[in-house]
Amino acid sequence: MRIGVIGLGSMGNRRIRDLGGEGHEFVVWDPNPRRIEDCIDRHSFQLEAAESLQALLGSGVDAAVISTPPDTHIEYLEACYEHAVPFFCEAGILRPPVDWFEERERNSGVHGYPSGTWYFHPLYSYLGERLAQMREDGHQINTFRYHYASFLPLWHPRENPNDFYAGRLKTGAGREMVAFEGNALLMMMGRPRRVVAYHSHCSRLDFEAHDSYHLMVEMDGGVRGELTIDLHDRLPVREGRVSTSSGTFVFDVAADSTVTFSDVESGKTEVTHPGGRRLLCGLDLEKVYRDEIVTFARSVEFGEPYPKGWAEECALSDLVVAAERSAKEEKWVSLEEVVSSYDWSSGV
Repeated sequence: MRIGVIGLGSMGNRRIRDLGGEGHEFVVWDPNPRRIEDCIDRHSFQLEAAESLQALLGSGVDAAVISTPPDTHIEYLEACYEHAVPFFCEAGILRPPVDWFEERERNSGVHGYPSGTWYFHPLYSYLGERLAQMREDGHQINTFRYHYASFLPLWHPRENPNDFYAGRLKTGAGREMVAFEGNALLMMMGRPRRVVAYHSHCSRLDFEAHDSYHLMVEMDGGVRGELTIDLHDRLPVREGRVSTSSGTFVFDVAADSTVTFSDVESGKTEVTHPGGRRLLCGLDLEKVYRDEIVTFARSVEFGEPYPKGWAEECALSDLVVAAERSAKEEKWVSLEEVVSSYDWSSGV
């Protein structure tokens, strides 16, 4: 296929690299001309540079990839629908309501694909399947805990966090990671129903965004659990535990992609490495990103299934808004309360 890539930062270049290995051709564009030059110099296969967004979308591309900061997504979503170009969009913060996407997809006849990175991680898929089977077998899910921690200055080591979207208040990485890690909760626990939360900037790091989010989330099935996002921790963490009536799952994604299940009935402990074990570094996350974008391309070209839709994406947007409203009003806030009640027009 001929694929247009909009936005040539780290993610845009990753998408080109992964799709280039599948033999696709590219038309690329970024509002910063220097990034276009750097992108063309970086890759060994031939890239065609477009002079503008309109030129890219009008050049006969079969699909587009939107890899720009989250506060710019709406403009590019609209442009892809207007030109009837199916597209993949990177993780965002706030999205329009589901009916906004449904109307545009009916009118344009094309489909958009939201990023769903964790849907391609074997550990989350494995846990989702195990927990679903437990429910079918009559076991109860009691509670869950999920913790993501990283050190924001290391996201882009050569840039001050205030100079790119993740360090700014409206596009802060904390907001983004509530939605991004929320994908894992959707896979394991289903849809969130309501939340009570607080957020803060609790470190001495010099950027304006909140660096901690702490959520107590109640899911549609009534299960409650915790989601914690920390962006001031020098020791990377992506781990959690799920308590059930028959035992407890403990999982570690950042270290070695291990799932441990302690069975209360047999007293045995089961250790699993979904996707295989890799010495020291755990699962290859580059493979997860590659599987995600290749699945998008195959869905457009061959009609292969893609695991995530706009209903799931919009639920995560609502979770961010409900959490921030809860922090402000100091009470439980349901996602139903906030649907279509916020200004999503800027994407933040």
